Amino acid sequence: MKKRIIQITDLHIAPRGEYPYGHDSRQTMITTLDLLDRLLPADLLVLTGDLSYREPDEQIYRWIRRHIFSFDIPVTAISGNHDNPDMVCRFFTPTHQTINGELYYQIQDMHHCYYFLDTTSSSISDSQLAWLDSSLHSTRDSNLLPMIFMHHPPCLCGVPHMDRKYPFKRSEDLGAILHAYSGTIPIFCGHYHTEKTVHWGNCIVHITPSTCFEIDQFSDSFALDPTPPGLRVIDTAADYVGSSVIRV
Repeated sequence: MKKRIIQITDLHIAPRGEYPYGHDSRQTMITTLDLLDRLLPADLLVLTGDLSYREPDEQIYRWIRRHIFSFDIPVTAISGNHDNPDMVCRFFTPTHQTINGELYYQIQDMHHCYYFLDTTSSSISDSQLAWLDSSLHSTRDSNLLPMIFMHHPPCLCGVPHMDRKYPFKRSEDLGAILHAYSGTIPIFCGHYHTEKTVHWGNCIVHITPSTCFEIDQFSDSFALDPTPPGLRVIDTAADYVGSSVIRV
């Protein structure tokens, strides 16, 4: 059974009249959704965090929800460092619930187990790590292939500014769990506002660009990249996971 997943990330929707680094984040999201419409049908749309520009805002989440749910496609979401997990859960994943303030869960199909992690704090709790460790053992026993969605890249990725200023803080602890798994684990994330793929042990880390603005991945300090925003298309089958970034 083939499955198509579309990932969009780092929408950074700002209050009306505010333009992040000169970008109209509302218009760039709508333009990205026009692109998404041309890629349908799809089985799942995943929002991987930083839906709000700076602070969580219910009005912003309502605006995003109105546009996202206009498509005939199931939607799920996780929280980024500019979000509130309880709000994200309430507006986008009401069938799940937060656990001690974190929004993490899994979804299974015939061939894969999709893990959705919470790195809102730029870290991850011991209880979430223990859940992931236990769940990966169950996944292996049931012959399902794991796939992970998280906001932050789980490791340093050779993007100087983001690696230094805004890294994930428990890379070693998460890696101890993931690297003990005997097979390959694809990881789809955002946060870095660029496109890059990194091999990290048995994990293949795919960084997906923002729908709002891009960051120069080679600069030691913050610098914008004029590359257009984009989304990621992930196609899966029983023994296959392939993905590509498509720019607007």
